[in-house]
Amino acid sequence: MYKIPNAIRVGIGYSFQEVKNIPLEDHDQKLHYIVTEKEIIKK
Repeated sequence: MYKIPNAIRVGIGYSFQEVKNIPLEDHDQKLHYIVTEKEIIKK
């Protein structure tokens, strides 16, 4: 599925956008990190 399987995947957003659960679709990819203005979250 990944073109570069060892690439570290990082998402960015604001902390107020954080939710506990989101629906997943076939094209979604798991992130290693999420960076907000308040913290870096390791997934």
